[in-house]
Amino acid sequence: MCILLYLTGCQSKNTQNSPENIQPIDTSLSVADSTVSENSNKEIPNTTHYNNPVMLPSGANIVRFLKGYYLTGQFNEIRKFVVLKNGNDEDFNFKIKNLDWGYAIELTNCQWKDQNKFILTLKAMINNTPRIEQYQGEIVNDTAKLYFYCKNENPFLAR
Repeated sequence: MCILLYLTGCQSKNTQNSPENIQPIDTSLSVADSTVSENSNKEIPNTTHYNNPVMLPSGANIVRFLKGYYLTGQFNEIRKFVVLKNGNDEDFNFKIKNLDWGYAIELTNCQWKDQNKFILTLKAMINNTPRIEQYQGEIVNDTAKLYFYCKNENPFLAR
């Protein structure tokens, strides 16, 4: 009896998907295609904002963003997001290429000093030893930038 019910159930499912029951797709709807082609010619304004150090348009904080550039060797991109405090571009290039910034860091807090200046508190793990680091920065021309101290051992720390 169960086998008979199973076979009739399979037969009813197969009749729904038979080629006679499939409806053809209406391809005459080209209104969406013309709208897309008209809109694709319009220039989309650049609305990306880099003024929040905790959440950049890439979805990461500025430290993780800069560390990604550091790990891939894109030092010229890092220069766009730092403010040199005690050095010039030559000092920056030397320091960033010789920097040991391969340890794990994680943003834990952002404290605003005034309208344009901030302090980022990070948890760093160096040789399985946890420590706290604080990076300072400011908003310059609607872009969050970290201070870069060329003369310090760790140029992002203000010591």
